[in-house]
Amino acid sequence: MKRTICFRLAALIIITPILISSQQFSSRFIKDSPDYYWGEAKSSEVQEAEAKALAMLTGLIAKRVTSNFKSVVKEEGRKVEETVENILETYSTATLKNVERDVQPIDGEYRVFLYILKKEVEKIFDTRREVIGYIFNNAEQFDREKHYTYALKSYYFALLLINSLPDQMVKHRGYNLTTEIPKRINSIIADVKFKLTSDKLISDKERELIFDITLRDKSVQSLDFFFWDGTNQVSVSAADGQGVCRLYGASVKFPKLDLDIKTKYFECKDEIKEVSELWDLVVHPTFRSDKKIQLEVEKKITQVKEANNAQTVISEVEPAKNVTNISQGRFNLQLTNGGGCDQSIADKIQTEALVLLELINNKDIKQINDRYSNDPFIQKKIQEIMKYNDISVVDNSIQANLNKFYSGWEIRKVRVHNNYSSLNKQTTEYLILDFDNDGKLYDINFGILENLYEKFVRAGNDGNDWGNRQVIIKFMEKYRTSYLSRDLATIDSLFADEAVIIVGRVLEKNKKKDVSSFYNQIPNVEYLRLNKDEYLKRQKTIFQNNKDIYIGYSTFNIIQKNKQPGVYGLSLRQNYNSTGYADEGYLFLLIDFEEALPQIYVRSWQPQEWDEKELIKLSNFNLNK
Repeated sequence: MKRTICFRLAALIIITPILISSQQFSSRFIKDSPDYYWGEAKSSEVQEAEAKALAMLTGLIAKRVTSNFKSVVKEEGRKVEETVENILETYSTATLKNVERDVQPIDGEYRVFLYILKKEVEKIFDTRREVIGYIFNNAEQFDREKHYTYALKSYYFALLLINSLPDQMVKHRGYNLTTEIPKRINSIIADVKFKLTSDKLISDKERELIFDITLRDKSVQSLDFFFWDGTNQVSVSAADGQGVCRLYGASVKFPKLDLDIKTKYFECKDEIKEVSELWDLVVHPTFRSDKKIQLEVEKKITQVKEANNAQTVISEVEPAKNVTNISQGRFNLQLTNGGGCDQSIADKIQTEALVLLELINNKDIKQINDRYSNDPFIQKKIQEIMKYNDISVVDNSIQANLNKFYSGWEIRKVRVHNNYSSLNKQTTEYLILDFDNDGKLYDINFGILENLYEKFVRAGNDGNDWGNRQVIIKFMEKYRTSYLSRDLATIDSLFADEAVIIVGRVLEKNKKKDVSSFYNQIPNVEYLRLNKDEYLKRQKTIFQNNKDIYIGYSTFNIIQKNKQPGVYGLSLRQNYNSTGYADEGYLFLLIDFEEALPQIYVRSWQPQEWDEKELIKLSNFNLNK
């Protein structure tokens, strides 16, 4: 059924400089007055003259504040004053809102005269303080949720921006952020504890280390850290209180591991425009974040592959009600049957899961092709997940749940380790295995974090809509996996033909169909609007041009549309990392779950966005059925 999305565009308020005629003021008076900064330039192009005049005005302001910046600027062959001018140029957008101008045509050229009251200059810096406040608020929220990856990154970026203020001082909600942020960063570093729980030699060239990671006796939800492998600093993303490190080659013999908690996110500097512009201009805060972990090398190497004719063994005595153990090859799978699955079907699912995990871990593409020759979809999906994520199963002994789902059964959660070599990045993920009602494998995806899943279970039970939320979770896991496995066909199927994809900062009218609009006031920004075909073409190019792509979410919220059953908005804070590029921003999806196959009708991506008032939300849209 065709859907349309309605909107009403609110009037955009455009802030423009004040145009003052030569009769209303005297440029000589401005130049002679001690109360103004000014800049002047001529060119045949108005924009060029204005840019030169702005540079002159910025230079005058720089002379006044240079002494305040001497302790925080990077000189690197430049004069301090030159660096300060570059810092002040990062304020150009805010500066233009406070600058008045006069444009006069003279002898075939344009003379642009810009000026600003000195007492207005402080308002320029107030804009930067507001940005710092927004980022600090986000860092606090991540801190409370124990997402220390994003808390540390946000704290660090806010602190870097403070170095672009003449007084390096921000008062925010009663805090002096100049001292408060370093205190919080140091507190996190000091209180993080790594406990080595597993040290396995998988082969003479590969070793696996597993850590429990806590902060003040609570499991961290996310934390990034480095370890030195003898050649490179390898980044590890820990999740749900555990971090997994894989050592290769000579590093398998390390008697200790040198860890560093990550605080400085160079590859993510472009996530916030001001941070990117300032990165090479101001001194970077430094923090002592190293941890040393003593290791013990096992005397015997754990074999990855058991005998090829290893038999499946089902426990005669169940360890608990509705729990069965099956062992095959390297793995033992303890499955909790919480959905009331018939035992014969449960045993079939359990056995099939073990076969799949063994094939994945052995990276046996030939046997995968043979095993799933009658199911090209599963055959291709397993191969692409392995190819693009360098996946391996973490635990020999796996404890997982067998849950009822509307189309069958799912095994949740099997912990795996992903390796992205060009990013020097290792992550811990969960595999979710889907089976039909007869116990046949029909899909495989990367799952959301366990604590987030449990949060949605509680919310679904409280709101009596767990069935809908379970579908939404499955949908989002399929959505994310389709990008991690570069599955354009699945991405195509998830978007409605009338879908509107909003990215970037420039608005282009979709002349083929008027399928989307805002009926409430939209944020005061402009976006690039793509139709489905344009978006898929663009995504195909991205997939082809990057060796590694990683996508993760730091927040994930589900909002139901009032008076429209089955219509939900999903808002996520997404971090994107690919070979040579990183970004973070706000992802919003408007999805109709009433159809047989849920469909995305709106996808908006707002990179580098931190201000809540500027975010596209569910309330901006109405889906007409």
